[in-house]
Amino acid sequence: MTSAAVSFIEPARVPPQNAEAEEYVSARCWLAPGAIGAVSEICRAEDFYRQSHGNIYRAALALYGRGEPVDAITLVDELDKRSELEDVGGRSRIHELAALRARERQRRSLRAHRPRDGDLARPDRRRPGDRRSRLRPPR
Repeated sequence: MTSAAVSFIEPARVPPQNAEAEEYVSARCWLAPGAIGAVSEICRAEDFYRQSHGNIYRAALALYGRGEPVDAITLVDELDKRSELEDVGGRSRIHELAALRARERQRRSLRAHRPRDGDLARPDRRRPGDRRSRLRPPR
């Protein structure tokens, strides 16, 4: 038997990525007032692993730079002008990202109003600092 040179092909290295975080950042930039200005100081479109997220971010930056409002409607129009709307997933994808913000608000609201330990079991229990009595004394 002859010894043949065995060549190993090193698998392509995949850079760190988190699609959910990219969606959050790209959506948050154009859904939260003032967020795009802060994010643009530390994040570039090339920082996104998915090109579609970078395209959305780039379009939002362009709108912001021109002083136009950055929302789902203007973003769809900007992406359409750049011929990138279908590349990012179309109108439905932009509206999906807009829905992320609505779900986040709902989650935050639910967290703020959830019952604390023991509240359901003991409705007469007072929280520290609660000045109102939950049960009125008999007259």
